[in-house]
Amino acid sequence: MAKPKPTHSIEEMENELGFNIASLVDPYAGEKVNRFYSDLRPVHESARERLTKEFDEYEKSKYCKDLQDSKKAPKQVVLRLREVKKISYDKDTITLRDQHHVGFYRFPVDIHYASGFSILLLLSEGEAIDILSVANLSNIMNYREWLLTFTQLQSKQRESHPYSRFFDLPREIREKVYKFAMPQVKWDISDGDYLNLLNFPQGLGDPRGFYYPLSKDFTLLRVDRQMREESLPLAYRQMTFHLGDIDDTIRFLVAIGQIGRDNIESLEVHWESRSDLECKWDQDLARADHYLTLPSLHAARCVRLLKQCKRLRSLRLYFAKEMMDTIAPKDFKSDVGILGLISLQGIKKLEVWSLDYQPLEDCDLANWLGEKI
Repeated sequence: MAKPKPTHSIEEMENELGFNIASLVDPYAGEKVNRFYSDLRPVHESARERLTKEFDEYEKSKYCKDLQDSKKAPKQVVLRLREVKKISYDKDTITLRDQHHVGFYRFPVDIHYASGFSILLLLSEGEAIDILSVANLSNIMNYREWLLTFTQLQSKQRESHPYSRFFDLPREIREKVYKFAMPQVKWDISDGDYLNLLNFPQGLGDPRGFYYPLSKDFTLLRVDRQMREESLPLAYRQMTFHLGDIDDTIRFLVAIGQIGRDNIESLEVHWESRSDLECKWDQDLARADHYLTLPSLHAARCVRLLKQCKRLRSLRLYFAKEMMDTIAPKDFKSDVGILGLISLQGIKKLEVWSLDYQPLEDCDLANWLGEKI
């Protein structure tokens, strides 16, 4: 059994943080919206809960500083933004601003896609730095300029690189070579902590998705920029992605950008949500069967992102068997998330499995879902 997390009094947290709870600005002041942290848990209206979140981030920053000191790395620069930063690709936009108050969590981030998907976040200083570092690296706003000048540079590059005659081959031939060189693999990112290693905030800095750190199995992606440009879409088509829950699915599909969403062909998703369950427990602690209900908090957002996966052909959904056995059929069939799923287009292979990784072949609701999709 895991050791319980130690609790701290308000006074102890205030002393460590260097400011008192009254200094925390209400993140909803002037806004009638819901904001979420990067793990998609809602930003709490309770000042005590927000102070605890600040303290957790402070403890994490101390740990990171200890690591930096041990490696003699430079200290992290405090980020202060004087103006709103806007990152865009096509008609998808991400805006970042600084609320200029105490604490780590002072950076509202608004994500709006042309498809209708949107989500409003509240991120820490470290996460804001991650966004801006990748945005500066990718130079997204000058991408089209790079594309126009790229052909002019190709001839010079071919003279300096012995392998560059490969690019004299027709594009369709090169793509066949890429496919032969790429393995067909399953990438299991069902562990939320592992997804954190891929850094969701960094993905926000690159809405195109060119720099997303896809599996190391694809060495072609690390050869040079042109080869990555040509082979990255094919890499997504070669992979099956196994995602832990709706929260992880949303974070993943946002982080991989437009290139990833345009090319994914096979997904496996656990149709449950950690953030949804926590909200339900907060609202009704006495009820013991929240796990037997369908997720609602982010289900519609997840469906909107799935609809952006234009090449998605294979989808496996995991449900709790006990929930499928006990939920009223009318409640299941009228659920917003389920209605969204059956509206997906182009799915050629749908599988419905239990969380024990067994097909729900004898489940009437699973069969109904399969027929509808």
